[in-house]
This record gives sequence, C-alpha cells and structure tokens, in this order.
Amino acid sequence: SSDTLSVRQRIWTFAWGMFKKHPLIGLGHGGWEKAFPFYAITQGLNPNYPPHNMFMLLWSKAGIGAALAGLSFSVSFLLYQFKLAWRAEGRAASMPLGVFAAFLWVFIQAQGENFGILGEPHLTTVLALAAGGVTALMQYGRRAESPAT
Repeated sequence: SSDTLSVRQRIWTFAWGMFKKHPLIGLGHGGWEKAFPFYAITQGLNPNYPPHNMFMLLWSKAGIGAALAGLSFSVSFLLYQFKLAWRAEGRAASMPLGVFAAFLWVFIQAQGENFGILGEPHLTTVLALAAGGVTALMQYGRRAESPAT
C-alpha cells in the first residue's frame, strides 16, 4: 500500500503543477492523456495512469467549474439522505443512513481511485437503485400511510 500511495502522490504532484498553470479551464478533453506521459516517463510511472482522484479528473477534463459541480452534487446528495434519516421515525431512519454511508464510502474511495464521481460502474447501479428506492419509500410511502383528508 505504501507503493500505491507513492505512485498516487507523484500523480497528484503532476496534477497540482498543471492546476497552478490552468486553474480555470483544466487540460481539456484528452489533455491529461497528452501531458501526463512526458512527466510519467521521468518519474518511472505508467504513462497511461489517470488522475486517481475524482476532483482532479473533473478539473482536468472541464476545469474548476466541473470540480465544484461534482463537490456540490456529492454534498447535496449526502445532505439529502441525512435529511431523510432525520425526518424518519424509528427503524426507518436506517434506510437513508445506509444510503448515506454507502455514498460516503464511494466519495471517499473516489479520492484515490479513477472511477469518477459515482464510483466503480458495478456499484453505481446498486447505489442508484438503493437511493431511488429509499427516497421513494421515505418521500412517497409516508403520503400513502397518512389518512386521506
């Protein structure tokens, strides 16, 4: 794991240097793939490595606005699931807390992997189904249980 961290630190050093040069617009689509190999060869790294960080990936492709949009999405999703849990009664709060914890794990993992904002593709589907199902149960299930007026 120390070797893996060392590789990522060298990748992130390159990204930080590029960020200082192009903070607003990033490197553009394909820019990382053009610029990184020259640095990678001098560092003894695989020239095909992606940024290995969600925010660096978003920034490199589309600039600081994309990275901020990714952060906004992540924070709003987490807050919404927490809000659903807060409003829930009894054991029902465990469902949105479970989605909260699952997405928090995906978010944390995205800081050191190259899967993007929603994580590994196989987990993305399961997380989306869980989030949609829990949201539907929490938001619309309550209306069905309340007496008609």
